[in-house]
Amino acid sequence: IIAYILIDHEFGIKTVYTALILGPMIRVWELILPVEKVIPAGQTSMMGDPWFDLLCFVLVLGLSQSILFSINASTGGLDIVAKIVNKYCHLNLGSSVMVCGCVICSMAILVNDISMVLVGLIGTWLNGLVINYFMEKINQKTRVFIISDDHEKIQQYVINTMRRGLHPVYGGYSNQRQMQIEVVLTPDEFSDLVDFMHKEKIRSFMTSDTVSQVHGIWNKRHLLDFSGE
Repeated sequence: IIAYILIDHEFGIKTVYTALILGPMIRVWELILPVEKVIPAGQTSMMGDPWFDLLCFVLVLGLSQSILFSINASTGGLDIVAKIVNKYCHLNLGSSVMVCGCVICSMAILVNDISMVLVGLIGTWLNGLVINYFMEKINQKTRVFIISDDHEKIQQYVINTMRRGLHPVYGGYSNQRQMQIEVVLTPDEFSDLVDFMHKEKIRSFMTSDTVSQVHGIWNKRHLLDFSGE
């Protein structure tokens, strides 16, 4: 309910749905892979080392949280608090998870010994770093700059599927006024664009760089057609 009100309706609904199916899915895994098969009798650690357990857990958890956050969802619990901190305090999601987790771990000192609290704090810190890493990779885009005499043909190819910018530039060698296309693409779209330009034998000067975040209307599907109507 808090997620639905304070964050947005989509996040709240997806979080409820994910939380509802999480329990049954874990139960299925318990039937497929009982804990007795995973942890030998008399052993308290799955890998034989609690630090190795922690590392594996953080990697799996961080990747899972990143995937859910990228589709505007979560499994509930601490992720909701982290999302609220992310929205209202303008921290990235990894840092938000880290801050909320550290507060909870610090309070756990009332019921746990200091060594367990330190393990929790280190795990929470690593979890935040892993989330930031995976979120950056998931959201990674390629920004492409293209100068070509066939800029209209390139523009027609990209205009109906992605936003683009078009502005005049001056060539360094020719000192002539030309048009430069600036497009933000996914890695797959960038490969498609390069293949198209090779197929059409378009001569161009093209550079690209990587951007980790894109804000605004980039993801909107109802784009204008090339005629501008």
